[in-house]
Amino acid sequence: MHRFAALLITIPLAAQAPFGKWSFGVHGATPDLTGHFSDSGSSPTNFDIKKDFKLKNDKMSLGVHMDYTGSRFGFYLGYVVQDFAGQNRIIKPNKIEIGGQILSDVDVKSSLKNTAFDVCGTIKILRGTYGAWLGVDVGIQAWYLDLNAEGSAIDTSVTDKLEPYSITVPIPQLGISCGFQGLQNRLGLRGKLHFLAYNGAKYIRYTADARYYVLPWLGVRAFMENQSFDAPKDSIIADVEAKLDSNLYGFGVAVRW
Repeated sequence: MHRFAALLITIPLAAQAPFGKWSFGVHGATPDLTGHFSDSGSSPTNFDIKKDFKLKNDKMSLGVHMDYTGSRFGFYLGYVVQDFAGQNRIIKPNKIEIGGQILSDVDVKSSLKNTAFDVCGTIKILRGTYGAWLGVDVGIQAWYLDLNAEGSAIDTSVTDKLEPYSITVPIPQLGISCGFQGLQNRLGLRGKLHFLAYNGAKYIRYTADARYYVLPWLGVRAFMENQSFDAPKDSIIADVEAKLDSNLYGFGVAVRW
């Protein structure tokens, strides 16, 4: 009787096992960030990431993720930190303005940290053979940008360190995704396209993710991501104009259960 009861319990669990998979992974990536930001309000700000600061990838970007892949639903949670640093000489009439502070005729050293959180749910609306599926994504991503800069006067040793400047950019995520499972569930391919448009502002994001599990529980991962955010002045926030383009290419490992 006990064996029969145990069998009744394990049958549904066994039936569900191939369809629901949790995974956790770590990765390293090489990010690239370009764009400009302008605020003509009470704290005037105007700078270009590449032109003014010559910012480039300072060190490898590290991140973690956790996701669930079910037969009807999916879930993704991600966290990544990107660090950039640069040096440039600003000569009049060119200038950098940050929070009402102005830099001109100076050698500028700067750093920018982008901490990004990503939460996304997927509803699979179409399912095909060989583990193929098409779904709808709904979620949110948040960028926390922290900029630090200091300027040394070209002809003197005087250094002017600006107050740190921070901005949070929450970005709703809405779009489509697709995936494929093959090679006896060892190979997983996934892609997604997200798009938003509001009052002249637009945002587009596309990603590609490939995983191969060398062991049933341990896999390697390669991925790429491109994001573009373009908000003309007054489109989202009064007096603010922003344009950001982010590219990310990386590799990592993942475990699943």
